[in-house]
Amino acid sequence: METRLDYLADAHNAITDRLQEMEDTITAQNVKLADLEDRSRRNNIRISGIPETVLAPDLQQYLQDLFQTLKPEIHPDQLIVDRVHRLGRPNHLPPTAARDVIARIHFFHSKERIMKACVIYTGRNPKDVLVSLYHFAIISFVLKTPHSFDEFFEDFIQAKVPFGSWFDHIKGWMQMKDHDNFLFITFEELKKDHRGTIKKICTFLGKELSKEAIDLVVEHSSFKTMKENKMSNHSLAPEFIMKKNSNFIRKGKNY
Repeated sequence: METRLDYLADAHNAITDRLQEMEDTITAQNVKLADLEDRSRRNNIRISGIPETVLAPDLQQYLQDLFQTLKPEIHPDQLIVDRVHRLGRPNHLPPTAARDVIARIHFFHSKERIMKACVIYTGRNPKDVLVSLYHFAIISFVLKTPHSFDEFFEDFIQAKVPFGSWFDHIKGWMQMKDHDNFLFITFEELKKDHRGTIKKICTFLGKELSKEAIDLVVEHSSFKTMKENKMSNHSLAPEFIMKKNSNFIRKGKNY
């Protein structure tokens, strides 16, 4: 009987050891699998704020053009987007808000350089955004024409306007406020201290401009010049986008 018990004990220990070896093997394989998934995903970028008007067939080219604008020093052959898709819509996201986009960049070093691109976010008082967008909706053929300001106000509060909720949009970007490659400025400070804000942007971008160059920037970015400039006042926009002789740049004031 003792011999039989010893045999069973040895068999039990052997099975236990074997199970432990199998568990160790499974753990090691899971680590390898996670590493492979991480290597696959490390080229991915998650992007917020791409309008839903950019449809799936156009997303890939849209992003390649965007990345080329952000990093013009990178050759287009190095900014290849392998694939791109939109994420599902979370329950808390309003129906009109833009869903996040996942893009896989072909070259990891390009992804790293894109991630280090400088971002300048310009915020504006939501009351002024509301008024400005209301008047644009009136002259635009690409937005729903509001029947009244009160109706448009309700749409604005409920995020039933292009780009969704102003509050969610600015809150999302403000999460980057501590990043070295992110600068947050406001329309109001641009109006209050035009030259000083331009210098602030130059410092952020690591560009040192002469007084003459600063003068030119101030002049060409002034409200008066931009209102008269056909490249910024939308007077060249096709008539199927905006009503002819519309006043795209109106007052440039705070309400």
